[in-house]
Amino acid sequence: MPQSAGGSGLHGSVYGGQQPIQGAHLYLLAAGTNGYGGASVSLLNATSTGYSDSIGAYVPTGAGGSFSLSGDYSCTPGTQVYLYALGGNPGAGTNLAIGLMAALGSCPASGTLTNTPKIAVNEASTIAAAYALAGYATDALHVSSSGTALAQTGIANAFANATNLVDLASGDPLATTPGGNGTVPQSEIDTLADILASCVNSVDSSTGGASIGCSALFALATSDGTATGTQPVETATAAINIAHHPGQNASRLFGLLGSSAPFQPVLGTAPNDFTILLAFNSAYPGTYELQPDSLAVDGSGNIWAVSPVCPQSALSQSGACGASTPIFEFNPLGVPASATGFLPTPYTLSTPVSIAVDATSSNVWITDSNPYVSEDYGSVGAPAPIPGAVVKFGIAQSSGLLRIDSTSIPNLTGPTDAVLDASGNVWVADSTTFLFHLNGSTGSLMTEVIGADNGCPGCGPAEWYYSVAMEPGVNGNVWATSYRNGYISAYSPAGVQQTGSPYFVGISGYGSLSAAVDAGGNVWLPGFFGMEKATPSGAPAAGSPFDIIGDRRTTTSTQGEGTAIDGDGNAWLTAPVGALFELNHQGTLLTGPNGYVSPANIYPDSVAVDGSGNVWYNAQTYSTGTPALYELVGAAAPVVTPIAYGVQTNQLGTRP
Repeated sequence: MPQSAGGSGLHGSVYGGQQPIQGAHLYLLAAGTNGYGGASVSLLNATSTGYSDSIGAYVPTGAGGSFSLSGDYSCTPGTQVYLYALGGNPGAGTNLAIGLMAALGSCPASGTLTNTPKIAVNEASTIAAAYALAGYATDALHVSSSGTALAQTGIANAFANATNLVDLASGDPLATTPGGNGTVPQSEIDTLADILASCVNSVDSSTGGASIGCSALFALATSDGTATGTQPVETATAAINIAHHPGQNASRLFGLLGSSAPFQPVLGTAPNDFTILLAFNSAYPGTYELQPDSLAVDGSGNIWAVSPVCPQSALSQSGACGASTPIFEFNPLGVPASATGFLPTPYTLSTPVSIAVDATSSNVWITDSNPYVSEDYGSVGAPAPIPGAVVKFGIAQSSGLLRIDSTSIPNLTGPTDAVLDASGNVWVADSTTFLFHLNGSTGSLMTEVIGADNGCPGCGPAEWYYSVAMEPGVNGNVWATSYRNGYISAYSPAGVQQTGSPYFVGISGYGSLSAAVDAGGNVWLPGFFGMEKATPSGAPAAGSPFDIIGDRRTTTSTQGEGTAIDGDGNAWLTAPVGALFELNHQGTLLTGPNGYVSPANIYPDSVAVDGSGNVWYNAQTYSTGTPALYELVGAAAPVVTPIAYGVQTNQLGTRP
């Protein structure tokens, strides 16, 4: 793309590949705030521009595809603004199917986007906008959210995320994020941009300017990704539809690449899916790497992780590593808040296992235990679990506020997971058969529960708790899963075991490494051979377990690891087969039989969905320098964060 210079006002050019587009209608639009699916708001003043149509006021692009907006509009500070170009002539005639976007971001306090660098609106900027805004866009003219503070934070982060994908001044896809620590799939974005360009730059003058290069694209990029879905009529909405259904028609879309693709380099072969995956490097280069065992998202969209940070030679399943390990925070664009992480001074973390953010996003709670030893507690020849602890870390103070261990609670020796209830108190699962309810302010013990006898052959006399999850609301139950059997237990807020609990949900003789509760109080659990779903009464839901990775019962490598619920109530699952899977309410697989495939030798572990609709997961790589934190851009529905806030406000697993 031609390089551009900065200057005052809002100006730039519209391109189809390398070709300037003259005569396009260029609109300046703001994302709506009256609910998801609502219309975007036209910002240009028809009296000033002299041009308007059914969409709103616009300016036509001139020679070289140029445009300039100065004094033609005003925007409400804090609203999210984007450019939309429709139609125009890319050189061979007018193409009515051209639709191109560029996400500009927040309107400043002045109400005008002054001193904005020159903008290149093209297919690459369209792909960046389509994916970053996928959680809010139904088509190019309907980008909106609710007006809540959480929703406005989420959509602002989503618009900002587009800058991680494409340089807006040049229109070129990036190879590295502006923060410097993220790898961008440049070839994939180039490929997607070229697929759009095959439509944008194709014109049949014999039919009055209708595009002949768009029919195949529009047939594949439908509203639901199937042949029965509604076909788009322009390329920006086609890009949004692809972002909504990245696992559909990937090989056929790849086949639309033209022989002279304007964006380079491109993918050499058709991908499994067209998800856009960002990979973020560890804050520890060289002989150290980040291996977060748990992820959590706060109300600002920051990602929190805990990890044993060890020299590569010490990475093993034999015990704790390091005398004190840090807590990591990444901002919504994946940039570490600290180059070295945060130590919860004056306390230390030996082998932190999980992390949870409280409802006010003021504190995080960390369970500190050896995960490998704890999982095998009670097995023949397994060592006894090392002493563990629960640590409360103050986000604003960057310091440890509380440490709870066996000195104050004798049976607290192997904590593996923590969750906050609607009152701000903390439930802790302990792999030595105990479940603890702690006061969120003082850390004092409120309730201690001994795992119930479940009669599981070969499993011992009691459950070995591994993960916990909360139902929404003050009367919601806490659910505890067992790692070595197929039972889950439900306890009231007062710690009373519910009638019939523990419930057998049939995880093929094995328990679950994680659990997540949706808005209806259903509990989702990954097992060895599929995803289990239990109703609020503890019974297996209809169709459960849901087969997500085929009949692979001869190997244990297919066991699900992490689970998260997005704002549409869909369940996300990571599996060490190297993929992520998404299921809807009924358990129908939305990602295709292979899931969304990770790079080679990357084995997804924990997973979290943020308030912008991005899916974050960590990976067990065990290789020096390999990125360990990943983001699927715009793959999910935005969800209320943190989870504890959703529990407290009865908005768990819903859109902000």
